[in-house]
Amino acid sequence: METVESVKNGTGSRELNSEDIDWSIYALKYDLMCEFIPAYQENIKLLLEHMSKWDLPKDSSICDLGAGTGNFITAIADKYPDAYFTHVDSDLAMSSFARKKYELNSIDNIEIFNESVLNLEFRDNTFDVIVLINSLYAMKPQTKVLRKVKGWLKPSGKLFVIDWGRENNVLDWTWYVAKNAIRNHGIKKTVSAFVEGAEVIRQNRLGKKGHQTGKFWRHTTQEFKETLEEAGFVIEHLDVCYRGYSDLAICHVNKSPT
Repeated sequence: METVESVKNGTGSRELNSEDIDWSIYALKYDLMCEFIPAYQENIKLLLEHMSKWDLPKDSSICDLGAGTGNFITAIADKYPDAYFTHVDSDLAMSSFARKKYELNSIDNIEIFNESVLNLEFRDNTFDVIVLINSLYAMKPQTKVLRKVKGWLKPSGKLFVIDWGRENNVLDWTWYVAKNAIRNHGIKKTVSAFVEGAEVIRQNRLGKKGHQTGKFWRHTTQEFKETLEEAGFVIEHLDVCYRGYSDLAICHVNKSPT
């Protein structure tokens, strides 16, 4: 199937104030830092492990909302090469990096939307799986977003959501990344990565401010659960992940007549 792109002038071209995360700058070094974060790789592993337990059709329709540079779709496509993928991200730079990654991995059964979720419209009952990985916290209002997502899922579909609900402790993450990077890659490569990825650390500090000011959604696991249920989801599995900073839920939608 040919690649179809829908690149729109969404928030990727927005003007930023000094307290906004610049996702385009973040995108430049995002993959470099993710390489040094075992917890990030564990999130990918969690997704694949849970998907392997689902009775998914061979030609499943899978959507990643807030898909970033495409790491999760790339991992899924390796296991489900006959699936059809939809990549959604509001930042043009993130989507551009993802597009190159998809081409490199010969993933051509994909549609790319450079737009915010609230500005998108898909037909009801479109997707077998919708993935939301550490992106919902930046999509306001969350309940409205989730209600849209609910409509897009097929009656047998699954929502896999991991969401960053806690205030970012930059020092904690920096020490965690450095410790693991030195162990796995050596001091020289670690120092080089930190110098090259300094902008990521700065953007993470802005993320911390976003949680403090209420710009980003900060939640407990219970609040996360209640928000999903309020939006109409039935929670099958609820857990904490990403070193305790994120909550994980697997959900389906009860679309039977009431």
